[in-house]
Amino acid sequence: MPRTRVVIATLATVSASVVGAQSSARTPAVPSAADVEAEARAHGMVAIAFPEADPGIPAYARLAPAAGQLYRDGEWVMIAFYREPARVPPSFNLLQEFDFPGPTGAGAFLVPLVIRGRLFVEPGAKRGTFPKAAIATGEAVPVCFVRWSVLAPAMRDNVLTIGELRALEPLTGTATHFHELLRPRAGEQLIVIDARGTLADGRRFDASVVHRHDAPPHTSIAIR
Repeated sequence: MPRTRVVIATLATVSASVVGAQSSARTPAVPSAADVEAEARAHGMVAIAFPEADPGIPAYARLAPAAGQLYRDGEWVMIAFYREPARVPPSFNLLQEFDFPGPTGAGAFLVPLVIRGRLFVEPGAKRGTFPKAAIATGEAVPVCFVRWSVLAPAMRDNVLTIGELRALEPLTGTATHFHELLRPRAGEQLIVIDARGTLADGRRFDASVVHRHDAPPHTSIAIR
């Protein structure tokens, strides 16, 4: 697949800004999971296992265009799910990313995670504290690839439900190898995703994302 640099306009709510989606021949250098953990521990952070000791990220999928987190290589956009897509509430807007618990229910925490790992926070930090870093893996992570030409029009009203996503007829599959490194705090954000697996039609996919806070995301998607 040709690799090109593209620029994606954000949703109407942030129409004054622009987010980038970049694919190039050279993947930026990224730290390893061991590097991320060592750095967090060097700053005095402690590891909390999820989902055993923490419910994990209060989100169903990695999709947040308004925050620049829409990962596209050419015509394909990758969406990796942290929780089972079949159990996403029908009315939830995937573009808002987080579904926090509140008076009306447990939010995303009602749906079990399909990933597991460790997050790193200050000793004694309250549950829900934004971690300095997180490392996640999975062996059966739902992933879909949707064409940008149909996704972009579907997002114009700033709403995308799971039903609307299915109606776009994405390629669906399962990542039997899924690794994600996160540094989510302001000024040091880093997202690294490595996902490999099989589509429902039997083809294989290999996808990766490197997204630093000070540069456009680098996304590579290969479907064979």
